[in-house]
Amino acid sequence: MELEILKNFDSFCRQHSLRYCLAEGTLLGAVRHKGFIPWDDDIDVYMPRQDYIKFNEIYSHTKYILKSPLVDRKWNMPIAKLMNMDIKLIESGTTAVKGIWIDIFPIDGWPDSLEAALKYKKKLQMFNYLCFGRDAVLSRSKHGFWRTCAKTAVISFAHLIPHGVMSRYINQVASNTYPYQDSKYVGNISFQESNKIVRIKKAHFEDRIELQFEDAMFYAPRNYDDYLTQTYGNYMKLPPVSERQTHPMEFIKNVEVKKNF
Repeated sequence: MELEILKNFDSFCRQHSLRYCLAEGTLLGAVRHKGFIPWDDDIDVYMPRQDYIKFNEIYSHTKYILKSPLVDRKWNMPIAKLMNMDIKLIESGTTAVKGIWIDIFPIDGWPDSLEAALKYKKKLQMFNYLCFGRDAVLSRSKHGFWRTCAKTAVISFAHLIPHGVMSRYINQVASNTYPYQDSKYVGNISFQESNKIVRIKKAHFEDRIELQFEDAMFYAPRNYDDYLTQTYGNYMKLPPVSERQTHPMEFIKNVEVKKNF
């Protein structure tokens, strides 16, 4: 079902001359498996900030729902999701009801110096913890007592923040601090979940090719090796079975989906 959403997204972007590229595990899947990674069915795409804004402004479809801080002020994620609500689910560790989706990440600028990028990332990570904490449920951390205390404090504080405030603020910071059009290096700024900094030259991102993903062709960076190496290291080597992580989901039926999930 995610593949059909991706095909719809791709068709719309081609029709309206909007730029995008496969990203994250989806790009890795296209390069290494020519489709989905067998244990990971997520679909992720990147869009330059200008194209991302335009997509949010003009996208409309009878079957799919677009949610982002730009179209719903109470949306609690700093990225967009294009969803099919025929099947509803709750992602592990959260309370938010969603449909089957693809993730759409806006791409913004990184500072030129690595030192400045590290400081910028730490700032954005704290905002992200508060953003994700707004829909998170309290649970024991697998990293011990003190990590559980810290997690509880962040989630408790995040629940005091009105819906959508942090996601909108993150997008404001990411789009204005180092604007895409003025930056040499770009990347996924809004969604800072891991400890890695992945910066790619804007020229490499904008020079696109098409790669096979399952039974269709989609856009990808020509120099995907740089991006995948920064993200995964030796990306053509399969990880050990113990590291092949899936994304736990709880499928639900007969739930009323509110405007602010």
